[in-house]
Amino acid sequence: MAAYATLMVAARAINDAKSLSNARIRDAIRSIHLDMTPFGPIKFDASGQNQHPLMITQVQGGQFRIVYPTDAAESKPVIPAPQWSKR
Repeated sequence: MAAYATLMVAARAINDAKSLSNARIRDAIRSIHLDMTPFGPIKFDASGQNQHPLMITQVQGGQFRIVYPTDAAESKPVIPAPQWSKR
């Protein structure tokens, strides 16, 4: 999903920049605000960082569980992760 959302942002930035200039695309990316993507909302701050919180999941007991960030975690990560056949 993240890769698809990345391509959505890149296409939008190139279209908005009306140029293939790195600087113009960079500036266009800073002004992008997408409320709906498969990854969730996308908006960049002044330093160019996406403000969408990244959640990390792990398959535990056959279910996807959020393990990071800790304030949203459903369970603690199992480290090292078990082999696929034992998840």
